[in-house]
Amino acid sequence: MDQAPGNELSLEQLATRKWLEIVPLIDRLVERAETRGEWPVLPRTALAGDNAATAPFQTTHAVMQLLNAGIDNLNGVRHLVFGRPGTEPLSAVLHQSAHFVLARGAIENLATAIWLIGPRSRADRVERVLRWHAKNVHDQHAATDPLGLTGGRTKAEKYAQLEELMLKATGQPRPLGKGYRMTDVLADVDRRTGDDQHLSTLFIWQLCSGFAHARPWASLGLLEREILETDDPDILHVRMTSDLARALMAPNRAMELCQFLLKRWNALNAPL
Repeated sequence: MDQAPGNELSLEQLATRKWLEIVPLIDRLVERAETRGEWPVLPRTALAGDNAATAPFQTTHAVMQLLNAGIDNLNGVRHLVFGRPGTEPLSAVLHQSAHFVLARGAIENLATAIWLIGPRSRADRVERVLRWHAKNVHDQHAATDPLGLTGGRTKAEKYAQLEELMLKATGQPRPLGKGYRMTDVLADVDRRTGDDQHLSTLFIWQLCSGFAHARPWASLGLLEREILETDDPDILHVRMTSDLARALMAPNRAMELCQFLLKRWNALNAPL
């Protein structure tokens, strides 16, 4: 993969080089996620204050759950494309859609974590964490109530607790509704990270969602197409394939989001 004198590297060679940088970073993130106490919350920090304001729904518990889910999805991409750690990532196995689905999960979780702790105002961070929990309540009861799995407290009781915390922490009765919309989260994150132009995080997530739901606009718009004739002149057979450059886009953005998130975590975890 050395560059010959006077020749530029091809897009595929550049993508391979980038993948070889990302794979060890994913492995290191997995190691950190599996290390107990790797991301402690220090006393007398903004994060500690946020935890106190949202208790018993500690802000950092939500962030850690999202971070671990994002890392796990990135690890899934790593295993799917290059195999398990300890093997040389010299050859890749590319599926048509599966790596986009995993990368979508990584982007969604990491972006949500950034959205939670991105604002400067504690009141705004508290509101977002409680909205995240409100979304959890809504989704839980939408899934379990039709099955009669109501459990202990009702949906209304859970919402009431969250709204009481909101009023106590912010001094304002901010309605929680169903929580939040993912598109709003991603648009907010794009503004914070500067990725609000062409190929924004929102667009990449939408593209990955297209693959997750087998939308033709996504596959026909991104993948390599080989058109083959059939016995019917009005029907063509199309063979769709990906490559390392196309497959890199979403995991690379997820890695960028992870780095941004950890930087924000460190800033809020510095002693006041």
